[in-house]
Amino acid sequence: MIESGIITGIVMAVAEWLKSTGINKKCIPIANMICGIILCFAGTALGVLDTNAGMAVFQGMAIGLTASGLYSSGKNIGQYLNQEGDDKNGEH
Repeated sequence: MIESGIITGIVMAVAEWLKSTGINKKCIPIANMICGIILCFAGTALGVLDTNAGMAVFQGMAIGLTASGLYSSGKNIGQYLNQEGDDKNGEH
């Protein structure tokens, strides 16, 4: 199970790198899913993940979508906290 968390972190890092290259941000969730599937296939082939090819696809898609959701949630929380700080400083 810890492997899924590590793969999710790697997918998030790849997404950040892709953003820095100028890729359209609307393509990031798709890129996350593709990256998750590739990493899960690699993990299965190397024997790190104890699963078959069909489950590797499913797990990779889930990891890719999780990485997208974690990024989006973090971004929303950051925006909320910045807004709260502005309100406390008297800025609107």
